Amino acid sequence: MNRIYQFNLLFLSFFLSRYESDEDEIILDYIQKYKPDDNASDRKFADLALILDRTRASVWRRHRILKRRLETRDEDTDKNSEMVINF
Repeated sequence: MNRIYQFNLLFLSFFLSRYESDEDEIILDYIQKYKPDDNASDRKFADLALILDRTRASVWRRHRILKRRLETRDEDTDKNSEMVINF
């Protein structure tokens, strides 16, 4: 790993706290509406990191957490609807 990158990652002032609900909404909305340019590489997490003043890896991890929460919520609602239909 590049030493300058390591230094910047460790010592630059990124926003280091828990994610707030408005940041979660920003992440989910941005990912849903994201359309990469033809010439650009897929930079959705890098762009979000700049917007939220966080690291790209942090934004990627948070998106993964939010995605899992939504999937489990959808599974729970499907199970509940099946129970209602069965009665």
